[in-house]
Amino acid sequence: MESHKNPIVSSEEQIENYSIYYEKYNKAYFLFTNHVGIKDKREYTDAIWVYWAKDINKWNPENKAVVLDSFNCKLSKIIGLPSVVQVGKRLAYFMMVNLTLENRLISKLIWNETLD
Repeated sequence: MESHKNPIVSSEEQIENYSIYYEKYNKAYFLFTNHVGIKDKREYTDAIWVYWAKDINKWNPENKAVVLDSFNCKLSKIIGLPSVVQVGKRLAYFMMVNLTLENRLISKLIWNETLD
């Protein structure tokens, strides 16, 4: 694998803390990452995004989607630290969420079937 001197995507994307998963079925890499939002002049992780690429050394910032944010996850407005692990034929998505009413962090786990 090549060594990168530049970020995977532009700093304008406002991302941090990522986890990469390779799907053998479609030969694609998926990069799950925090999106850093700005509200009231403060930065916070407001979403988990996923980028995809066929070449781990070439990421197009247009190839992305929102996994979780405050619109599709009513549990929290602060979401982050995504991880993805394959367990058998399923994927486990882990992330941290801040319960806004109780002001405490919890881990969230979501399962999904793989494509192969």
